[in-house]
Amino acid sequence: MDWVLSSAATNFPPTPIAHSMNGLLHCFSQAGLKAPAAVILAWNGFEKSQPVGYTHANPLLYCPNPAAECSYQPYRAGCSTAVNGQRSLPLVYAGQPSYSVWVHSNGDNRIYADGHAKWVPLNGGWQTDAFASTNSQDGSIVNNGVYSYWWDGCHAWLFRPDYEP
Repeated sequence: MDWVLSSAATNFPPTPIAHSMNGLLHCFSQAGLKAPAAVILAWNGFEKSQPVGYTHANPLLYCPNPAAECSYQPYRAGCSTAVNGQRSLPLVYAGQPSYSVWVHSNGDNRIYADGHAKWVPLNGGWQTDAFASTNSQDGSIVNNGVYSYWWDGCHAWLFRPDYEP
């Protein structure tokens, strides 16, 4: 039997998407995760800045050499920006200082690498909040509306495959 989709079935308007995938897990085996129940796989990485019709990795691995393999490299003192996977970058959108990233009752919906999902309260601490730049009282972005992650100097903290709570 041949399946044919009608044009009406494929002609949907693009949807705003807030969720993004953890780019540090690119080419990384789940078996290599130290704590799969603690490492974020998908999250509201775009918060209220929802792109329409697409999403992408956030944070993402920095891989300046397209000819070399790109996979997560754990923190090392003085991590290099010239070596694929030794650094990661946040993909963020600058907003207004009064803009609040809280979209789910002062929390965030997350899917973890072991497959479970849960709502996590955002209280401005590194243990739950991916962004170091949010005000713990109202979720607004501090530092003139510029987002920044909690990070170890090389990678975003809650997304690292070697993260252990």
